[in-house]
Amino acid sequence: MISAFLGTLGYKNDNVTQVHFGLIRKIIMKCGELMESKHEPRISMSTLGKNGRFGNQILQYIFLKVYGKRYGIEIETPEWIGNDLFELNDQPNLTSMPVIYQSMFEGIFNTYWREYFQKRNISIKSEIIDENVLYSDTPPYKNVDFWGYFGFHFSHYLPYREYIQSLLQPSIRVRKFLEEGTNKLKNHGKSIVGIHIRRGDHLNYKYTEAERSFYCASTSVYKKLLKDIWSSLDEPVLFIASDNIDDVLPDFKEYNPITSAKLFHNLPPFLSDFYSDFYILCHSDILAISNSTFSFLASILNKSAVKFYRPNLKSEMLIEFDPWKSSPYHSET
Repeated sequence: MISAFLGTLGYKNDNVTQVHFGLIRKIIMKCGELMESKHEPRISMSTLGKNGRFGNQILQYIFLKVYGKRYGIEIETPEWIGNDLFELNDQPNLTSMPVIYQSMFEGIFNTYWREYFQKRNISIKSEIIDENVLYSDTPPYKNVDFWGYFGFHFSHYLPYREYIQSLLQPSIRVRKFLEEGTNKLKNHGKSIVGIHIRRGDHLNYKYTEAERSFYCASTSVYKKLLKDIWSSLDEPVLFIASDNIDDVLPDFKEYNPITSAKLFHNLPPFLSDFYSDFYILCHSDILAISNSTFSFLASILNKSAVKFYRPNLKSEMLIEFDPWKSSPYHSET
């Protein structure tokens, strides 16, 4: 068969080099793999990159990848910022599959997404999709397009810790942009204390019932932590990240805080917007996060920190926590 095929390419006899035979074999085998892959189970998340900010997108991607790994199912993703930041090699999301969405977010789905899928004539189904989907003997879902937020308690992801952390490492190209600024920060001290203070739309929920979910800790609780630990650290340097940096920075002036604006210059927009902050938080030696999936995910990817802290509404303090034994969302306990 191979000889006949080579004849169609202009070869007149079977005296063909082994290189040509090997090449054609690979072509034929690859074609067979592609044909077979059309019948293999797969999953996708077509709204990845559109449904929430960076922290929520990372949570969604972690769920998709862990689910795929757990059941040996190939995943498909659309274009999203993760493709620019990380060394990802997922299949592109080219075809539509039936959508299943987390029933606990039905209100958000109905408000913002139901019409989006209906206009595309895509079938929709509500399901209770929780951490139990990771513990089945067989895949609970396949050949579906997932929609939701998938903010599971990270104890359920603990068996996949190394896998998750390896997935979400910045690409070589991205690291080249950021290493110079990171080295500048290290010139200011040996122990990096990273703080993230979330403000933005969370302030809209202050003094409402929703404050439990969108609690914004005051700068005073972070300053109390610094007062308690600063003298015990070896040449500490304070790094602050915030979506309202101009308002919070003056409160920490006695610690001579450093920000991304002082470290990084001429970054591409997709890095300067927020990822430079995220990168430093991922490499801090002490990390105090806010009530935010953004900095919680930084704690998940941080391999070097000796202690992690997060705000607690009930005590109005920062409490020490283990990211891999915690929920990404605020808890009063």
